[in-house]
Amino acid sequence: RLGGGPVSGFRIITAIDLLDGHVVRLYKGDYKQSTVYSHDPAEPIEKFIEAGADLVHIVDLNAARAGDRSANRAAIARIRTASIDRVALEIGGGIRDMEALGDYLEAGVDRGIIGTAAVRDPEFVTAAVRQFGPERVIVGVDALDGIVRVSGWEESSQIKVDDFLVDLQQRGVGEVIFTDIARDGALTGPATGALREILKTTQLRVIASGGISSLHDVGLLLDIGHERLVGAITGKAIYEGTLDLPGGWWLSLGSWREWWSRRCPVPAPPDAPAVSPAAVSPLRFRVPGAALRLSRPFSPGSLPAGL
Repeated sequence: RLGGGPVSGFRIITAIDLLDGHVVRLYKGDYKQSTVYSHDPAEPIEKFIEAGADLVHIVDLNAARAGDRSANRAAIARIRTASIDRVALEIGGGIRDMEALGDYLEAGVDRGIIGTAAVRDPEFVTAAVRQFGPERVIVGVDALDGIVRVSGWEESSQIKVDDFLVDLQQRGVGEVIFTDIARDGALTGPATGALREILKTTQLRVIASGGISSLHDVGLLLDIGHERLVGAITGKAIYEGTLDLPGGWWLSLGSWREWWSRRCPVPAPPDAPAVSPAAVSPLRFRVPGAALRLSRPFSPGSLPAGL
């Protein structure tokens, strides 16, 4: 459980995008190319929890586009009710002042995501981090061709991503969600090059978003091998069935014991093998259409039965 604290290790974060009260996914940020996956926003929450999710990412697309937080208010309330004491939530879209941010955080949402307002009102970011802390306030950096986009991705800010990230870091921001708009909803793989550059040139923790479609893509992110790459957000791949969540959880956790605790109702045996940070074993996972080779801390005996 996140429980309002910082994300620990790498996590696959499941996404729910809301448009007019429905669960949708946009194709490359285009509101005219939306696919409805559920009319009940609580339905995916149940499926995510069953699969072992500990953090769900919510975007209010109506609010992100025009600042109207009323269109999805009932849907967000249903999600919150379904998630209480079961899974942590982070939410973005339309958080453009302290009142909106406070409404969510005081209602029990674990983290608020500032997007457009971080570009248009940088002092708001400074004040928000100071009041609620960098663990509960994160910034969404949505980029197209190296330029930050705002207002639900529909407008260019004319600000370069590199310059924006430097400013955020100076304002006390500790974590960002980096979305490559050209990849979002397209299932074309993560923007590993851009992610490596962000991790190299800043001290920010980074969550990857956009293009993640399979275990192979999860492996590409894990192979970056950076402790400040703390998660990946995926939505369409889950709804379309191209990403196996249980397999993804295990890959991201790297821990047999934690995998067991998520999948089994009883404690792991005391002699269950543990992952040794010193034991690095290249593993090959066979997934549809791709061979994934990972070199990261695994002990040869840490694979649970059935994987």
